[in-house]
Amino acid sequence: MKLIIFLSVTIVLIQSAFAQTEDYNEKNRIQLYSDPISVEAFDKELLKDAILFELNNEIILIDKDSYEVISTLSSAAQDFAKYMSENDITKPEQATGNISLTNRLVKYNGANNQAFEFTAKATIQKGKDTITYIQIAKEVVFNWFNSKIADDIKSLKYRFIGIGIETSIDNKKCFIDAIIGNYSTLNNGTHRIATFPFKINITNMKLIAYDEKICKKCDKYPNIQDLQANLKVDENNDIWFETDQWKTVGKLFKLPTDALGVDIVLWEQYPCIGENVVDNNIFSKGITTKPVYQKKFIKLNQFQGNEAKSKFKIKLGIIPENVKNYELNLIIIQDKHFCKNIRSAYLKTGEVDTKSKCSIIGDTLSFFNKFTYQPKPDTAHFSFKIPFELGKSNYNQDDLKPFIEALNEPAFNPINIKISAYSSIEGEEETNEKLRNNRAESIISSLSTLNQSDSIATEVLTADTWELFLEDIKGTEFEKFSTLDKEAIRKEINKPANIKKLEPIFEKHRYAEVEMLAVYDLSDPKNEEIFVLKKFQEALDTGNLSKSLSIQKFMIANVRQNKYSMSCIEKMQIPRDSAKFAGMQMNKLWLEYTHTKTKIDSAFWKEVKRLDTLDIDNDYIKYNKIYADISLSEFTTEQEIDKIQLEIDKLLTKTLNKQLLDALNLELQLKALRSINQELKTNDNTKFIQSKLAKIKEIVNFNNKDSKEALNLAYLFINMGDYNYALDLLTPIMRSRNLSEELIFTYLSLCSYSEYMHQTEFYNEILEKAIKINKIEVCNLFKEGKLSYQLFENPKVKKLYCTECETQ
Repeated sequence: MKLIIFLSVTIVLIQSAFAQTEDYNEKNRIQLYSDPISVEAFDKELLKDAILFELNNEIILIDKDSYEVISTLSSAAQDFAKYMSENDITKPEQATGNISLTNRLVKYNGANNQAFEFTAKATIQKGKDTITYIQIAKEVVFNWFNSKIADDIKSLKYRFIGIGIETSIDNKKCFIDAIIGNYSTLNNGTHRIATFPFKINITNMKLIAYDEKICKKCDKYPNIQDLQANLKVDENNDIWFETDQWKTVGKLFKLPTDALGVDIVLWEQYPCIGENVVDNNIFSKGITTKPVYQKKFIKLNQFQGNEAKSKFKIKLGIIPENVKNYELNLIIIQDKHFCKNIRSAYLKTGEVDTKSKCSIIGDTLSFFNKFTYQPKPDTAHFSFKIPFELGKSNYNQDDLKPFIEALNEPAFNPINIKISAYSSIEGEEETNEKLRNNRAESIISSLSTLNQSDSIATEVLTADTWELFLEDIKGTEFEKFSTLDKEAIRKEINKPANIKKLEPIFEKHRYAEVEMLAVYDLSDPKNEEIFVLKKFQEALDTGNLSKSLSIQKFMIANVRQNKYSMSCIEKMQIPRDSAKFAGMQMNKLWLEYTHTKTKIDSAFWKEVKRLDTLDIDNDYIKYNKIYADISLSEFTTEQEIDKIQLEIDKLLTKTLNKQLLDALNLELQLKALRSINQELKTNDNTKFIQSKLAKIKEIVNFNNKDSKEALNLAYLFINMGDYNYALDLLTPIMRSRNLSEELIFTYLSLCSYSEYMHQTEFYNEILEKAIKINKIEVCNLFKEGKLSYQLFENPKVKKLYCTECETQ
């Protein structure tokens, strides 16, 4: 409990350094910013707040913590604002001697460590024109954000600010100075160094402060933080720097004034109770070893001869006897300038999911889409002939079924039926007439059952077949009957010898002709499916491409909804060798694979290449061909990849959805990177990998809210050594809710590679989330040295650790 109370008091004391006495963002305060400036009653504090208000409005837009005012920076800024006013100067580099930034910060218990100063001059009186505080603030902030200092203002490196304002002697202008810094700019613990039980470094060893030009090799060196892991301590407590990558590392040390050193940072310097025992005016933090300069590298290297070309091992110092709990920072010196003090970092990696996020696509949106199809039952005329069996008069549905099916029509309901029934002439006329009527009525009754309503109109005609008989006996032995009258003919044909011979002729004369007007029955999905297929084929056969494509899309939608069967797609008869039908063939092929969840294969690849050749201007076919090329090719040359890239780039100028093409483009880059370890031969693997990673950066949308996919891509860049991009990729996602433990701890590990992320309020929020989800893991990361306790320069990080971990 005492620890928690003390930490709370410490935080309050630190916050008391914040100089704002009024809330610059409070509604009433904001209204005052529009007040006209009175030269006689010029309000410096109001203008400071107006500038801070405008500045933070811009900062919020780039997703950075708002600047907070602290008194150390404010006092130092006010001193230079006054100096500028007295001497009519506006450049920070004109601050020399006692008025230098370093001296001013030290004067107010601060440190010129990671502080940045910039200025402005503004007119507060223009004749009789009225000028408001917010007008000046907007102009000043606009100029800052449109100058070379904008990147510094936007940098995560800085989170605190101090603003100073002083009017000119004639009260017509005002001079504005701003200083931004971070926790390293504060220096509250220097008074504890004198009584600290360990002798930490209190001088800069005649070294010169960081200079961007001098240290540019360090700043450009990829993942320079990894070099700290080359520090080793042996059983004698000797500290060694060892690497088998000296050909690369050695490029940092070309001048005799380049050097390596070690900063031994003690656990006791960051106690839970009290301020940190660190002087931020000193480049190093703890016990600093004497630098080893480049001119001694060859002599001190433990590897000699050919081994020394790639291997390097030198002793940099020794751990003092009484030191037990410590971290080792690697110091890199360039031409006597203190360029880097690299603390330990750790990296959480994971397997990259190589499963394709793409799939083949169908043409559901493109050309010929003005015609929107919906099936509507229409009417049709049917006619067919029913032969009668000898003496049979009753016909049921089973008897009629073969004749209905022979029509090869979708299901229908008769609404008008006309039957002409005929009988052969043998037998008695009265009997035949009765037989004809019975047959006709029986057929009508059976056909009527096809329609559930009673609204069928019917018409029955019956007749004998004398004319047919006389025609059919011509050229036969019975042609002689044609000279006889009907009664005589009937007597002759009914003779047993003749009737048997004439049966083949009589058989053809027993039939009914059915003419029917019917409406198609769409009440059942299966009936509708057959009807729609018929309409598709009719539209296609008559050359109505717009209608046929629209019907095809309708059928596809219903198959995907499991309303129609896949067979209706398979039954589509689409001409193969015409470009105008290629899109419909692609749709059919697409559905055959997607609906059955079949992976694309060589058969698909062959067919889609054929379609692409057939219709080179169809973007959907081109997309699917490219996807198959990527999925099924085994890349062996860069030229193969470049050819596909050109095809994708061309598609990006067309009408297909960019998000769809971005996914395809990403798939190509990932496949290319995977191919490096397989059959692909490149001119330069490093340049090839860098080019593909650069391409991925162009493709990836930072606003993507898919945390799983973002983490997968982050792992890709982590594995490829681009930690900064992996961090940038995940940062927008980290503001989402319900983040996974894996994502949170991966992000924390990436932050350990950043010099400044731990300075931000955002980092505090992520650390709090990590503690809530797995406090033990967070505590172990600090205790095992994966997360450096040097992060405790942020008092909120220190409080989180001390309250959550030291009380376990």
